[in-house]
Amino acid sequence: MGFRYERLYDLFAFLKREELLPPVARLMLPGVVSSAEPDFNKLLEATGYSKASMAEIRAEVKELGKKFAEISYNGNIAASVNWVMGQIYKKAIGTVRLAEVRKEVSEILEVR
Repeated sequence: MGFRYERLYDLFAFLKREELLPPVARLMLPGVVSSAEPDFNKLLEATGYSKASMAEIRAEVKELGKKFAEISYNGNIAASVNWVMGQIYKKAIGTVRLAEVRKEVSEILEVR
């Protein structure tokens, strides 16, 4: 038996039960449509997603900002924000809105 649309409903029910934001579904979708009976916990784990609070994300941003300063040749703030977002988005995507994370990242990196 192949893909059934009910799997999408099941996916969003899983996200609601786990109190995850809908954008994490985009990471899980390939596994959901390729399996007749997807295991949502395993699919979530396979995406590399790890739940993190905003406080944990802030702490990591400070460290990543230092790392970017070491590898960057011109210290461009926009580039540093984009690079840091690329490093942390899988921790934030299911628990915190990415727009809020980007705002926090920008504020933290502009202060240093």
